[in-house]
Amino acid sequence: MFKRIVCISLSLVFIFVLANMAYATKEGQEKLMARRAAIVDGYRNLAERVKGLRITSNTYVRDFVAESDQIQTQFDHFLKGAKVDPGSERWDGEVYTLRMSLTIEQIVKFIETHYKKTRFLFWTNTTIRQMVTYNKEIKVIEVEGSGTIKSPAGTADYSSNAKPARITDGIPGWEGVTARGRLMAERAAKLDAYRNLAEEVKGLRITSNTYVRDFVAENDMINTDLDTYIKGIRLSGPYRYKPDGIVECDVEVTIVDIIKEVHEIWNRYVRRGYKFKRVRWEKVRWEEVITQQNVRVIKATGFGVPPEKYTEKEPVSQVPSGSQSRPSWSYETYSARGYGVPREGETGTMAKLNAARAAEVDARRNLAELVYGVKINAATTVRDFAVQNDEVNASVSTFLAGAEVSEPVYLDDGSVEVVASLPMEPLWDSLRSCR
Repeated sequence: MFKRIVCISLSLVFIFVLANMAYATKEGQEKLMARRAAIVDGYRNLAERVKGLRITSNTYVRDFVAESDQIQTQFDHFLKGAKVDPGSERWDGEVYTLRMSLTIEQIVKFIETHYKKTRFLFWTNTTIRQMVTYNKEIKVIEVEGSGTIKSPAGTADYSSNAKPARITDGIPGWEGVTARGRLMAERAAKLDAYRNLAEEVKGLRITSNTYVRDFVAENDMINTDLDTYIKGIRLSGPYRYKPDGIVECDVEVTIVDIIKEVHEIWNRYVRRGYKFKRVRWEKVRWEEVITQQNVRVIKATGFGVPPEKYTEKEPVSQVPSGSQSRPSWSYETYSARGYGVPREGETGTMAKLNAARAAEVDARRNLAELVYGVKINAATTVRDFAVQNDEVNASVSTFLAGAEVSEPVYLDDGSVEVVASLPMEPLWDSLRSCR
């Protein structure tokens, strides 16, 4: 009997040890997978920053890399030589974060090694060395990478019994969001912030009747150059996790830096022989443009939400019942601006009417995007409900049709601006009545 008890005890101990070893092995595998994802994210962020660096007065690293597939391949290999900064790696059981960096000197040496294989044969090593001067405020390009394990939709990003602490713990609306969902929401917020900043920048006045948007409209490449510059601007603070599953972030840039960049882009295209058609930009006094601005810093905020499938619980499929307390957005009035321009060749009253009509359509479209993006609960937006239910879709469409449109404002550049507004309380009442 005693031998039998000993055998059973030893068997239980053996099973316990094997189980712990299996758990440790799986946890280690998850950590390595998350680290690998963080490194890939770091490479992507590093590529965006490095490609935005100026080499000479009219060329960027992106121009050099775009020369050929061979250069692009060599550039990719070069980036993979970036080292993870010692002491920067963090693993909280769900998300792996780390920092990666490259020095300007390393980038210069890469270009010196490969530039003879491109059309930039007029370059010399001395010319390439000017890159250090053009980027004198930057010694090191430093980015952060984040990664988590990939899990099936609707499940957690971890397999251990104990949930690790999360940044979003205790914030309503984030209870069921996985780590992967949070990272995707952060990226969406960052892209939205850049998009909003670009809109603010393009609204800057250059002369009494011309704006930055008139400048970028000259050429798709000019627009791309400015957008690339804006996406190289770093966030001005940490992400903010709001109730109802929304994440926010801010970006900002000084007027001095923006006007300097616009002038540099203009200068580059002049050197290439481009003939500007819309405005006599050569007559612009760029140094005066800065002093004429009413603000010194342009700021923009971006918003993001986690994809519905990256939640640990099934999404709510019913419209909230009447017993649920009203959300904060239902007390607000949403507004959106719209812009229109006269049709080509039109003048006089007809041109103004058509521009005003185009502005109203644009404002209503922008307002609809705001309304459809409203969060009903942690996992669902108005758009989701409208797609699932014809009654809800009809109700939302009727609601949007009631938007109040302001009187048109005729701007100096010939465009027209209107504002479309809607109080959100009727939408909430309408959604509650739908079954």
